[in-house]
Order: sequence, then structure tokens, then C-alpha cells
Amino acid sequence: MVAPAAATVGNDRAAIGAYVHARLADSTGATEIANRSYAELLDQRPDDVVLASRAYRQAMTTGDITLALRAAAPLDRAGVLPADGRLLLFVAAVRTKDWAAAERITDRVASDGNFDFLVPMLRAWVAFGARRGDPVAILDAAPASALGGAYRPAQRILLQLALGRYEDARLEARALAATGTAHAGELRLTAAATLAAQGRRDAALTLLEGDAPGLVKAREMLAAGKAPVPPVTDARGGTAWLLGRLAADIGARAPSPGAIAIGWLALALAPDDDATLLLVGRMLAAGDDDWPGIDDAAALMLVERANPDGVFAAAREQIRVGLLMQADDKAAALDEALALAGRPEATLADFARLGDIYTRLDRHGEAAEAYGRAVTLAEADGRTQALRWSLYLLYGGALDRAGDWKRALPMLEKAVALAPQEAHALNYLGYSKLEKKQDIANATLLVKRAAALKPDDPAIADSLGYAYYLGGDYPRAIQALERAVAGQPADATINEHLGDAYWKAGRRFEARYAWRAAMATAEAAEHDRLADKLERGLDLVQARR
Repeated sequence: MVAPAAATVGNDRAAIGAYVHARLADSTGATEIANRSYAELLDQRPDDVVLASRAYRQAMTTGDITLALRAAAPLDRAGVLPADGRLLLFVAAVRTKDWAAAERITDRVASDGNFDFLVPMLRAWVAFGARRGDPVAILDAAPASALGGAYRPAQRILLQLALGRYEDARLEARALAATGTAHAGELRLTAAATLAAQGRRDAALTLLEGDAPGLVKAREMLAAGKAPVPPVTDARGGTAWLLGRLAADIGARAPSPGAIAIGWLALALAPDDDATLLLVGRMLAAGDDDWPGIDDAAALMLVERANPDGVFAAAREQIRVGLLMQADDKAAALDEALALAGRPEATLADFARLGDIYTRLDRHGEAAEAYGRAVTLAEADGRTQALRWSLYLLYGGALDRAGDWKRALPMLEKAVALAPQEAHALNYLGYSKLEKKQDIANATLLVKRAAALKPDDPAIADSLGYAYYLGGDYPRAIQALERAVAGQPADATINEHLGDAYWKAGRRFEARYAWRAAMATAEAAEHDRLADKLERGLDLVQARR
């Protein structure tokens, strides 16, 4: 795979060797070595567009802004600079306060069409940095756009704050925070930090009213003379805030190299922004291993840069412990989670996190104990009422897996009572009863309700098919189970259920085919049962039980 690509750097043996070295390094997560190798190659072959393209994407995924700028130059000369490359050039201009260059680049962003919705806000911050005109008026005069409308109200508030128009900005920030729109909470913190940085702590505190943990922590930090988040007092901070929230929105459904790249651009302007540090770290951790520069160790280092005692401390620990588990350092993850749950001020989230780790370690009794503590805290906290059903579901599920069905059943029933329209709660309770051959009529009603809410969910279709199977309605069982297998073809349980239904319907060849499919992905403990069905058939296996 490497040799053909190496040909793009010509026939120079040293250059080919350096290219192979760079590709091997980035494929194995050796980011620093890869980036250094790409930089050396660009020194040797500054006009090689293929090389520059590879180096550019590597740099933009790993946050090496210096390398990205070097790689962007030949791409720009060749007219093939990616859309985020223009944002890179804008960020570089803002960092050096080259407002004339920033204005020229903004014109290019406007003509490109990919990020043109950002242009009114970029122009406003350039005007602010250059001390030319009224930035707020420039923003207000620009044509509205659907995408831009998601960012302009917050940007208008931050511009007013940076300009010293405190009262208007404070009132608009309070109104926007009350809407609960995306990033309204972060704007509230940023506006408060900015007011405090400008000597208006009392006004800042009016934006932090409330008993949510983040607001309480922000007030404590302001009282101690610390900024809860970076204030926005200049074009650099305002652009960083805009790009950080853009990266969060692009990566909201699933991380992508583009979202990660924009996150790194935000960090190039505001390296201490905890929200963006955690965002990029989380996206790197969840990213595709085939992307250049993806490295769990780098993600962990990024997350650990966030303030462990800041307003995003809970999110920091959640991501950090998840990264330790992802790196298969289960002992460290468990130690960390136990330490957090052992503090006098331990929160619901700390106990839920501990329960999640015990669950992944198959220590279900201890998981149940941790979830039980989380349930107790949730019941005592009026702010977490909407969470209670999911905690009861986790608690009941852990008790069930620990073999304590007597205690599990009322917890699962409580989850359904609290959330009668939550398909997963209905399905879990219904399927658990079906597995235990308990109250099958009621269990069937539960999974039917779940299927009506989520008809395309393979796990729920499996439960429905199993209910029909237990009720002797094999044609409808097969119909539901075939739909489940189509959605989740590698699931051993679904394939086994389908095989059982085929057998009862007299379709013996298809039954054995389904059981073989089940055996291909089943746990070792399930193999004997499946092998018995393949050899003897379902009737004889059931007769022996």
C-alpha cells in the first residue's frame, strides 16, 4: 500500500524513504514522528501537491498548525486548498493581528460557499481588531442566513461585551440563556467571565444565578478571582468561541476529520478553552482508526489539559475514565472512578460512572450497588427527575444480571412507570419476563408497545419475535425475527431465536442455517447448546431439559 503512494515524491531515494517513514508513523499513531517527517519532506519538495495534501490532513487532524500552514501553501498555489484551509489562513491572520490579510481571506471564504454563513461574524471581528467602524452594526447589516442565525445572536452579545456595551449585552445574554438553545449555557459562562475580566463582577454574578453545579462552581471561581471560562475581550477570543461551537455542531452526530480540524483551529486561538479541549479530545477518542493521527494517548493528554476543578470537571472525568477503559487500562479507570465516588461530595454522575465501569467488567453486583446510590441521589434531587427512569433501568438491569431477579423486577417496573413511552425500558422489562417465562401475556404487551414506538429497532423486533414464538404464533415470530436479523445480522441471540422459530414452523434446513450463523458470533459458553441443536434438532434438545 505504501510503495505506490511513495512514487508521488519522485525517484529520490531519500525522499521516498522519508515518505514511507511518515506514512508508517502516522498509521501507528506516532504523531510527532509523522509530522516531523512530513515537515522535512515539504522542505525538500515544497511544490509536491500530493505530499502536501497528505501532510495537510495529518496536521489538521493532529492540531499541528505550523505544519498545516506549510502544507497549505502549495495547495493554495495549486488552487486545491480545502475549505477549512481558508479558515486556517484566517486564524493565522488573527493570531498575528494582520487585519488586512484577514479581510482578504474573509472575501475568499465568502466566495467559497462552504463556510460563507460565517462571513458576517468574521468581518465583524476583523473590524473590531482593526478598530474600524462599528462591528455590531456590520454584523446587523449583513444578510441573514439560516445557518448563520444559529451563531449570530451569541456573537452579537460577545461583540457588545468586548466593546464595553455591558448592559445591552448582559440583558441579551440573559434572554438568550433562557431560551435553552444550543450553547446558551456556554455563552452565559463566557459573558460572565468577560464582565468579570472588565471589572464588573456584580453584573457577572447576575448571569450565574441558579443551583446547577456548573453555575455554582462558576460563582465560586469568580469569588476566588478566577475565570470559569476564557473571557472574550478581543477578536482572537471571539473567533475562537465561534469556531469551537461550530466544531461542536459539526461533530454532534458523529466525529469527523472536518469537525476535529475546526476544533483545533479554535484551540489555536484559545488553548485554555476547556469546552473545546474536551470536545476535541472526545472526538479524537471516538474517531475512526483509519484517519491520520488518531491516537487515544493524544486524546487523553488533551482532556487532561482541561481544568480538573473547573466548571467542566464532571465532563472531563467522564471522558478521561472512558479513555482509560478504551485504552484497556481497566484497573486505572476503576481506581479513578472509585476515587471520585468515594469523595464526600460525590455526585450522581460519579456513581453512575462507577456502575458503568463495573458493568463493562462484568461485576454486576457491584454495578447494582453503584447504580443504587445514583438512584438514591436522583430521588433526593428535584433537578434530576427526568433521569430517574434511566437510572432505575440501569439499576434493575444490573440486579438482573447479578442474578437477583426478585429485587430487579420492581426497579424495572419503576422505570416503565416513570417513562411509559420509553421503548427501551418497555423492551427490557418485557424481554426479561419472556426469558424467565414469567407473565408472558403482559410481557408480550410490553414488547408490542416498544415495537410500536421503535418499529425499526432490531433488538425490539427480536423481543417481539420471541414473544410470538413463545405464544406459538410461528409465522409472525419468523416475520419479526427476520426483520431483526436484517438489522443486526451478526447478533447470535437473534439468529438463534430465528432458528428456533424456523424449526417449529417445519423449516428445518433454514433453522440449521440460522443456528450456524448464531454459532459464528456466539460466546464460547453458548456453543454447546447451539451444537446440540444442530446435531439433534430443537425438539430433542427441549425434551432433554
